[in-house]
Amino acid sequence: GIKTDGEQGTKRLQQKFTTLAGNVKNLRGLMKRIGIDLLNEVSLNFKNEGNEGEQWTPLKAATIARRRNKAKGTIKLLQDTGTLRRSFVMAAEDTVVKVGSPIVYALTHEEGLGNIPKRKMLPTQRRGLEIAIDVTERYVDEKIRAAALRGTE
Repeated sequence: GIKTDGEQGTKRLQQKFTTLAGNVKNLRGLMKRIGIDLLNEVSLNFKNEGNEGEQWTPLKAATIARRRNKAKGTIKLLQDTGTLRRSFVMAAEDTVVKVGSPIVYALTHEEGLGNIPKRKMLPTQRRGLEIAIDVTERYVDEKIRAAALRGTE
């Protein structure tokens, strides 16, 4: 815990928290950290060929045969050339982070369309919130520690 030396220490601690709260106006750094963790989750989904334990629909036999006949093709789901997997990016603003792919067919695979099965590459809303909370807690702890250390100088 944090020890204070009576009323003066308590006032200093309150000032630290006030300073911390004042610095929270621009959260772009935090948003970038959340975005990086979300991109890591997308990479994990590609590696696991599924999302949160739910495996993606397997490839059809004809697709597997066609890919095996190509010189550099792979039978890994959504990774024939690796273009889609590598296309995911994030954009961080002061209070928002967005993660997605600019490739037109990414949404088709994410949502499923016609004979193309749904294969969710992005984290679920629940998982995204877990990541955001975890990163935010670490960020706040780091800022509090830094403010406390500045107070001991």
